[in-house]
Amino acid sequence: MVAISRYFDKYRVFALGIASMGNNIGLISFARLIMFLDHLYGWRGMLLVCGGVTFHLCPLAAVMFPVTEVKPSMAIEESNSMLQKTTSYTIKKMNSNINFGLFRKVSFVCFCISNVFFNTGMGIFSLHLPSYSKQAGFKDNDIGTMWLAHGVCNIIGKVLFSFLGQHRRVNPTIVYAVGVVLGGLSIGIIPNVFNKTGIIVASGACGFFTCVTGALIQTVIYDIVGYERFADGNGMSMPFKAMGNLIGGPIAGKYAIVMSMVKQKLVVTT
Repeated sequence: MVAISRYFDKYRVFALGIASMGNNIGLISFARLIMFLDHLYGWRGMLLVCGGVTFHLCPLAAVMFPVTEVKPSMAIEESNSMLQKTTSYTIKKMNSNINFGLFRKVSFVCFCISNVFFNTGMGIFSLHLPSYSKQAGFKDNDIGTMWLAHGVCNIIGKVLFSFLGQHRRVNPTIVYAVGVVLGGLSIGIIPNVFNKTGIIVASGACGFFTCVTGALIQTVIYDIVGYERFADGNGMSMPFKAMGNLIGGPIAGKYAIVMSMVKQKLVVTT
């Protein structure tokens, strides 16, 4: 995302939103493919195939060269030399000048805290929804339909929110905040729609609203920290996202165990 932001100026918001769709296209295509590969090769073989596909990130990332303005009259040798110097300078500057002072900005700290809470909820949603959906009547072969609805709605939302965030009269930070809140509410209503249709609709609504984290999160970071510290802000916010994903599932599982024990005690007491 940092590399893409250096290639675009006028259409940066839309470009970042379109680029983030790859995640959802993968979710849609792999929802059933992983089950098929697991049935065909076992879980070890399935992971090897997924690892081979993921390995293609290396050559794709290698084609993202730094953007350098070169005058047409320069010789090819001078252009290559300038490109090497610019690349070397950029790498040294990024490695030796990580700005932890970003945490002095209240807005950035609040943004990082919101990442923890948001990804805690998404971690619970992603990890426990398949088991929960089985209790509602889904079979193993049908769970992919639920993720299909989530992924399709997420892609549609990213296109719409990217266009919306690109508009001059729209504040992307407000749109981002509203989308996160509505996404959380979509997850919150799932326990109240204990049937196949309700879960699919709620999963699709969750995908549609939470897509703002893919469509606009880079723009929000850009607005908070600015162009020069965009790479630092983007990188420093990621551990908070990972923290939420890490603790979300176990917290929900522990809560379910505690509540089950409490209900059993109430039944015995009664």
